[in-house]
Amino acid sequence: MNRLACWSIVVMLVVNPWCEVSPSAQVATEVGTWTLDVARSTFPGGSGPKSRTLTIENSGQGVKVSNLTVAADGSISSSSYTEIYDGREYPLAGSANAITTSSRRIDTNTGERITKTAGKVTRTRLRMLSADGQTLTVTEQGTNGEGQPFGLTMVFQRQ
Repeated sequence: MNRLACWSIVVMLVVNPWCEVSPSAQVATEVGTWTLDVARSTFPGGSGPKSRTLTIENSGQGVKVSNLTVAADGSISSSSYTEIYDGREYPLAGSANAITTSSRRIDTNTGERITKTAGKVTRTRLRMLSADGQTLTVTEQGTNGEGQPFGLTMVFQRQ
């Protein structure tokens, strides 16, 4: 083995224990397409959508989440956002109400997103992936636009 190869191995073995992969650079375990299990989900007032599909994909330092919802009345809506798990606050695009969000990884299978309006926490969401990787449970608590408290649980199945 030549001298350069030996030094490369030594450097890799000595330096590697101190190297860390940043949380934002990790591959998200929840990447995939998910459909809402309406029967296992609970919504404020007891009425939820007819269906919802989430598509989660790796995007730069985070994940892009796309959402397609068919409401109880049959109307269709969609949205998407990018979530970066670095704990920093980012302004919500298009918001005139000083709304910010911050996201962080609690562990490999759990992410937390906090939404603030004018600096006050208005919503906390946990997205938890089951050990077998087939069920994604989203719980959310906060206050609605009228300041009333709410809570919901959405259970999704991997497609």
